[in-house]
Amino acid sequence: MKIGIYGGAFNPPHLSHIKIVKELLNKKYLDKIIIVPVGNYYQKDELINFKDRYNMLKLIFKDKNIIISDFENQNKIIYTYQTLDYFQNKYKDDQIYFITGADNIKQITSWKKYEYILDNYKILGIPRNKKTPKKDNIIYANITVKPISSTEIRKTEKDKLSKYLDKKIINYIQKKHLYNK
Repeated sequence: MKIGIYGGAFNPPHLSHIKIVKELLNKKYLDKIIIVPVGNYYQKDELINFKDRYNMLKLIFKDKNIIISDFENQNKIIYTYQTLDYFQNKYKDDQIYFITGADNIKQITSWKKYEYILDNYKILGIPRNKKTPKKDNIIYANITVKPISSTEIRKTEKDKLSKYLDKKIINYIQKKHLYNK
């Protein structure tokens, strides 16, 4: 079985996240996807609490082949290689892929133990434009997604959020008064 580990802040999860997951499964790149939101100790601007990001992901992903994981909800920073090792140990007989955007692949040499990751795991890259860095062990999915920025969404006026977010996410954000919405 091919299992994709889709890590990220998901701050908030948006329509492109949904499209990526659905297309990777529909086009048979992967058999199962585990979505792993980063923990609260991740160094990211305006990162809301893990529990809210986790709950929003649970609202929009209900497929049996999609799992929302709380693995990185620990009292310390968890690095990508640790997350991948955790899931490889859990799914010993399966091939683990790390799903990430091409923009992150450009920075892969700054990742903790990046050579170990490239030696032991396949990377499934999501193209953001035609300029995608070529590296061994990296496969680019043939999918097209709109370049949506969670940072820009957090700045978007409340009445324009439906352009970027599922209605369930908008309702959750407004009910919880997240991002001052």
